Amino acid sequence: MWESINNVVDLIIPFTVLAMISLGAEQATSFLEILMRKIPRLPNYFEWYIAYIIVVFFGFVFCHEANWSLFDYLDVHFNYDWQGYIFTSLLLSSGSSGVRKVFSMIEAIPSNIGGIKGNKIKTREFENILETKEEIITNSNSNINYDSERYSDNI
Repeated sequence: MWESINNVVDLIIPFTVLAMISLGAEQATSFLEILMRKIPRLPNYFEWYIAYIIVVFFGFVFCHEANWSLFDYLDVHFNYDWQGYIFTSLLLSSGSSGVRKVFSMIEAIPSNIGGIKGNKIKTREFENILETKEEIITNSNSNINYDSERYSDNI
């Protein structure tokens, strides 16, 4: 039991870090947009693709400098560390709403597993009922055959 709790905690910590970095990236882009509005001749906002490039870049720099990849915690290993950094920074670029979606998918996993286990138990119970009915039918057929043989001898 304690091992499974430790496994859950080991996953909660990196996803919390991912959420914090994601929120920090959103705040940084908001700050840069405010800064852009104050500087003349610059656009008042980032185009979406520019914002993604900035967030992916800074996410990669953070992951590289911290030597941190979310996928290491998920036991997914790449040939090179930078590949994990890029994929982690791509997750970061989805923003807090993307991280929230990942969290909700992870929260759904235990209930899905519980549903599968419940269906498996119901299937076993149903199979047992079918086996019991087959035994009853087989036994009643053998009794009918036995009775018909006994009465046919008397005729």
